[in-house]
Amino acid sequence: MVKTYMDGIMNRKEIVISGQNISYCEAGDPASQSIVFIHGNSSSSQSFREVMDSAILQKYHLLAIDLMGHGKSEKACDPNNYHLPYYATLITEFVQKNDLKNVILAGHSLGGHIAIEAAPNCQNLKGVMVWGTPPLGNPPEMARAFLPTPEVAGFFSAEVDKEMAQKLSQVCFYESEKNTEAIDEFANSILSTDPNAREFMAKSVGELNFLNELEIIEKLKVPLCVCIGTKEKVIDPNYFNELEVYWFWREKVMRSECGHTFHIEQTSAFTRLLSEFSEDAFSRQVVAVPAGKSKSKNLLENA
Repeated sequence: MVKTYMDGIMNRKEIVISGQNISYCEAGDPASQSIVFIHGNSSSSQSFREVMDSAILQKYHLLAIDLMGHGKSEKACDPNNYHLPYYATLITEFVQKNDLKNVILAGHSLGGHIAIEAAPNCQNLKGVMVWGTPPLGNPPEMARAFLPTPEVAGFFSAEVDKEMAQKLSQVCFYESEKNTEAIDEFANSILSTDPNAREFMAKSVGELNFLNELEIIEKLKVPLCVCIGTKEKVIDPNYFNELEVYWFWREKVMRSECGHTFHIEQTSAFTRLLSEFSEDAFSRQVVAVPAGKSKSKNLLENA
C-alpha cells in the first residue's frame, strides 16, 4: 500500500520495501516516462526540490527517494544493511513496485554508485546519469578517485556534531558564500541521518562489499551520462581522464564549473543537461559497444 500526503510543494508518498517504510517525493506527469533521483550520503530527496520543480522536466514522471536511514524513510532494521548492494536492491524493487515502464536512474555521489550497481537488474532501464560519482573498480583506487580533503572522513563517521556537519556541507560546494541556504539545509540533513548509515557504509566499503562498477559500466547497454565539477573538493576530476570517453554519452565526461553538488549549485544547467540526456536516452533501444573496445581499459587493468 502506498500512503500519500503533501510535503511543501512536493507530493510525498510512502511505500514498504523489504519490510522498510521508504519515503519518496513525486512530481511531473505520472503517466509519462520516469526519472528516479537517488541522493548522496547523508542527504535526502529534499536536495532535488528545485530540480523536480523545474518546468523543463515536468513532462516526465519525477521520483526522488529517501534511502533508508535518510530523510523521512525509516532507519534500517539491521544496520548491517547499510551497504551498496542492499541500496541497489532497494532501488530495483522501488522501480518494480511502482511499475515504472521506462526509467532513467539519476544518482548524485553515493546515489550515483547505487544507480550503477542497480543498473544491471533494473527493469525497463533506459539510461543512467551520475554526478559527483567516480566509477570504482574492486578493489577501488580511492587515492586516485578522491581528493585528500580531511573533512570528507566525516561522511563515514557515526558521530557528527553541528560544527562538523557545517564543515561537511561546505566542502560539497564551490562557492560557499553563494550557497548559504543550501549549505544549512544539507547540514541539517547530515544531522538527521541515522549515524549507523555512515558508520556501516564505511565498514562495508572497507570489506569491499560492493560490485566492480567499472565492469558494470563496460557491459551497460543503455547510455550513461557522467558529470563532474571542475571545482570539486571531494572527487578528483583527473580520475575521469583515465576513462575511455568515447563510450560515454556524447563521448565525453560532462564538466561544469561547480563543486560536488551540480544539481544545487547550477540547477538550470543541470536540468537542461538532464532534459537533453533524457530525450536521447528514452528514444534509444540499446547502446552498442564497439567491437574490441574497453570502456575504461586503463582502470580495469588496475582494478
